[in-house]
Amino acid sequence: QPPQPPQPPPQPSSFSFASLTSLAFTPLSALLQLFQTSPPPPPQPPLAPSPPIISTRLTSPSTNTSNFAVQMWRTQPEILDQHTRRVVIVAPDNTASLETTEYNFAFAQFVRLTGLRTQVTQIHVYENTKLTRQFSRTHALFRRQRKPSNSLWVFHGTAIQNVESIMTNGFKVGGDEVPVANGVAYGKGVYTAQGPHTPMKYSRGGGAVILAMGLVGKAGTDSRTPQGDWVIFNSGVQLLPRYVVYFSFFV
Repeated sequence: QPPQPPQPPPQPSSFSFASLTSLAFTPLSALLQLFQTSPPPPPQPPLAPSPPIISTRLTSPSTNTSNFAVQMWRTQPEILDQHTRRVVIVAPDNTASLETTEYNFAFAQFVRLTGLRTQVTQIHVYENTKLTRQFSRTHALFRRQRKPSNSLWVFHGTAIQNVESIMTNGFKVGGDEVPVANGVAYGKGVYTAQGPHTPMKYSRGGGAVILAMGLVGKAGTDSRTPQGDWVIFNSGVQLLPRYVVYFSFFV
């Protein structure tokens, strides 16, 4: 018999870190479609230490799948671990860049609900592939269970020494996964608010609040709103932390 032609090498069965980092700001519906139905992409070269990293995302953070824009970080993101990178933005100019887009979105979310008595000093943007995939799985689970899968942006206040742990490892429920920090007057869960006023009080003088996307799910079951603009999520997997807004008060 004639010799068999050589077989091509098998494709890898998991995503590379380089390909995943580009998905951190991809819309949820696109992430779900990729993770559930598409074959793994071919391996990508590792991140280079010096060239800017291109991130594909929407012009403003949203789960809407229209209006794509490809924008570029003008500064190299800081790699925190194999899943997480961070960009520190102090005062972006008005040129078209990912820094400007991200800063303006988080700034607007904070300032429109606090007025002019506070000053934003800097904004940190976190891209976390592990938490993005976790959030996508929760979104898919809610849809399979025929629960509402809409999302909203919420603020969370905590001591400054807890911020980076939340941004890299996600939110944890006090009393179950971590010690209770500020009481559980309305039961266990991750306490947030749609405006930054109450979370700012729980920053304990640290001058920073976290801005995260949250999946409400079924009201009263997956989340609850005990008073005002508070939203308490039953599980940390319903939240995707994206920004840390640092602020100071005008005197």
